[in-house]
Amino acid sequence: MMYLAKWPNGDFSIVAAPTKDEALYVLDETGDPSAVELILLDSDSNVLINFKKSTPTEANSDLFVLEDFGEDLMDVFSDNGIILSADGTELPEIVEAA
Repeated sequence: MMYLAKWPNGDFSIVAAPTKDEALYVLDETGDPSAVELILLDSDSNVLINFKKSTPTEANSDLFVLEDFGEDLMDVFSDNGIILSADGTELPEIVEAA
């Protein structure tokens, strides 16, 4: 089962686990999940998360950066009040550090 976890501070996580209790156990790696709003995603929801290879720099050692989410997952976010950009439309353009 796949869950959308909304943290009280506005952060969110996506977690796959066989049960709600297991999902909360996994989320404990990120923080105290006692105040998390856990939303079960429909079994027919398609989940696509794309990452783009990045060139590490002194300021940023990440090898990958978030590129975008699939359309179905964007709909899940929208339906559950998660806004991903300041204008509320889409992800901001990700600019790789030079």
